[in-house]
This record gives sequence, C-alpha cells and structure tokens, in this order.
Amino acid sequence: MAGLSDTQNRLLELFDQIPTELQPMALATLERLQSPDQHAGPFGWLLGYRYLETGPGHARCTLDVAQPHLNPSGVAHGGVLCTLADAAMGAAIHWMLDPNQRCVTAELKVNCLKPILPGRVTANATVLHKGGRLVVVSGEIHNAAGELVGVALGTFAIVRRMPALPVG
Repeated sequence: MAGLSDTQNRLLELFDQIPTELQPMALATLERLQSPDQHAGPFGWLLGYRYLETGPGHARCTLDVAQPHLNPSGVAHGGVLCTLADAAMGAAIHWMLDPNQRCVTAELKVNCLKPILPGRVTANATVLHKGGRLVVVSGEIHNAAGELVGVALGTFAIVRRMPALPVG
C-alpha cells in the first residue's frame, strides 16, 4: 500500500493470512505488545501480565484473561494461572537478592480452586523463607470479584547471575 513502510506492509500481509476467526486474537496480542511492562520481559509481554507492586519479599501481578488465554472449555488454561503465580513469586524474591544473584524456579505447585473466566486475575506473592540457596514463596490468585481461585507454593534456587542474553 502506498505511504506505508515495508514493515507495515509486511504486517498487513501476514495479518491477511491469518484465518478470519483467529484475527481478533492476533490483534489482541499485538495490542498487548503496544505498551509492555518493562519488568515482565518478552514472555510476560506475550501473555499480557503486569506488575502492580514489587518489593523485598512481596509482589502483586495482574492479567486480564481474554480469548487467547482460554482452553477449549472457555476457561483460563491452567498454565496461565501457573505463569502468573510464578511471575509474582519470582518478583517477590528479586528485590531480596544481591546484584550478582538471580532466582530460578526449582519447584512450583499450584492448586486451581475455581475456573477462571475472562476478566482480571491478580496474584499476590509473599516470601516465606529465604535461605542461602533456596527461597520458599507462597502465592494467592484472586479473580476480579476478589474470590480466591488458586493458591501456589514455590521453591526457587538462588544462582549466580550470568550475562544477559540479547532479547529479540
């Protein structure tokens, strides 16, 4: 099309190749990428979660559950709940680490208590214990009505920070 850049033309070509019934989902994904939370990173940008609050030993992370997050039954895929809990728990630990350290998930258990329908869900994480090599964190996930829809318990390993890999 006249007046558009090569990138814009390529995006339009690719969008036209997406089956019509999937185009709203593709558009929603692109809109989430429009203003990403700088702390969430590429995976968080793709899913669309955002940090509302982070600090030493606690964090709050939210996600607006929409069509791309749903399983064939029309409720949020269990992996969405796990990811949101994992993101909040990792952020709660992050602020307790030395600059040369980072944390990685070693074990994560999530109990799904109620189906999660489209709408906002929020994960609240609290560090229960920080040792020299392991950190234990709990999480609660609530829906927009404030109902408890999931609980999580995670163990994170403290490891030496490696040089960052380029994103992109």
